[in-house]
Amino acid sequence: MKLFLQEEKYAGVKLLDGSPYYLTLENIEKLNTERVINLLNRMEEHGQDRIQYINVVMDATFLEGADILEHMGYQLKSRFSEFERDLLTGSLNSNDASNMTYYSAKELGEKLFLNMWESCMKGSLKMLPLCTR
Repeated sequence: MKLFLQEEKYAGVKLLDGSPYYLTLENIEKLNTERVINLLNRMEEHGQDRIQYINVVMDATFLEGADILEHMGYQLKSRFSEFERDLLTGSLNSNDASNMTYYSAKELGEKLFLNMWESCMKGSLKMLPLCTR
């Protein structure tokens, strides 16, 4: 699948491979209808019997993409606002930093990471992907 996305016509499109659970596709807004459909069909072929679902994250203003996804059987799962804080230019309160310990997912191991992730995501609107099939 990653080799397929390296074709020039799919430049800028991102794939997050969360096998065996999901494939996530991002940045499809610049693709024409034919390429979106082709890409989704290829993802479905690739994921058949290997993953639980495919989700697509895209800009809410990409109405044509939403129409394509609905026509192909994808369902809108959530609408949420995204916030961010620039840690390079902002300053953290010293109390905030002292209460945090950082580990990579590799250091934690897959089982502990997934348990922590599930615990953190409980009740979150982002728990469900934007569009799934």
